[in-house]
Amino acid sequence: MSELEIFTKMDKVVSDLINLIQSENFLDGMYIDSKSIIINDTEDAITFATDQDVDYVKGKDYQYWTHIIEMQGDGAYLHDFELELPQDVYEKYQDKRSQSYERINKVLFEIADNKKIDEDLQNCLSGEFFYLFKYLVFVDALPEFWENILNILKKGGMPCGWKGEFPKGQMIVYNHKD
Repeated sequence: MSELEIFTKMDKVVSDLINLIQSENFLDGMYIDSKSIIINDTEDAITFATDQDVDYVKGKDYQYWTHIIEMQGDGAYLHDFELELPQDVYEKYQDKRSQSYERINKVLFEIADNKKIDEDLQNCLSGEFFYLFKYLVFVDALPEFWENILNILKKGGMPCGWKGEFPKGQMIVYNHKD
């Protein structure tokens, strides 16, 4: 990918993600579907999203969400795309990537604060947007897991956990209520 192509794509992805965050549906707590487990309790959402001992706290069927996000984020796979950039482009890309994350997080944290989303959940969302950004920049079609996360975010929910053996289980989605 040339410098112009990568930077144009990055700008588009940042714009798309910021538009999602600023949309009326984002974190509106109105998400519904029949495949996910939908929860409304903030403390449960924090436990599912951040507690590495969730299998002890909530039951052995629950998986540590951060681990699933990191495994599905597959940083090495995404990093390979970055390393394919010419060296001079890669250095500029790193700066622009940092600026892009800052722009996304600034809007994300502002909107989430206004909606009174807990800080731990905001950090979880930031991690999800980190991987979404990279995938959207480098791959033509999102992997199914990330497509599901993006669709849940677009429809007002917040993915925050997993019940069952991955990938056969169910995603846990938090519906925030002010």
